[in-house]
Amino acid sequence: MIHSYERSAPVPEPAMAGSAQVSKTKDPGTRTGYDLSAQNQKIIRTADIRLEVTDVRRSAEEIARIADSVHGIVQSSSVTAGVSNQYSGEVTIRVPSEAFESAKSLVVSLGRLTSSSVSADDVTEEYVDLTAQKNALDNQLSQYNRILSLAVNVSEILEVQKEIERVQVELDRISGRIQYLDSRISFSTITI
Repeated sequence: MIHSYERSAPVPEPAMAGSAQVSKTKDPGTRTGYDLSAQNQKIIRTADIRLEVTDVRRSAEEIARIADSVHGIVQSSSVTAGVSNQYSGEVTIRVPSEAFESAKSLVVSLGRLTSSSVSADDVTEEYVDLTAQKNALDNQLSQYNRILSLAVNVSEILEVQKEIERVQVELDRISGRIQYLDSRISFSTITI
């Protein structure tokens, strides 16, 4: 949320608690066998920043320029007139995860910071499990298609087609979730 204010000394950004990431690896004997080391972690990062600025509309436009400068997008933007010609607004931007810190710093420099929170949601385990399920379903689908090519009577064909349909629906659901997670991991969300 951004608010109008009379220009005064800026408030320094609050120190963020260190978020040391613990590297986790699954035992080689687990069903996935995937390495969950730090470089393979899947993290969804979000920030909520509250600023006071001298011109809300101009600041909202500047936030859009910041998003554009790091190859991000404006997800939503609104400006509302309040009492005594004070405006407030809310802008949500999505920026590439590697540009998260620089975009956040540029946004904070636009006014007087009143609050800031950052969260990092580790979805590595879910991602690995979904990937393993997807691989298993791909293999199952291939097997059913092979069986279908060998089927000789109508009842066998119908039974195998029913299983192919079931597997395909589950495969589509899992693929959709993986795409959603990829999008959230690749582009961090900053709400101002």
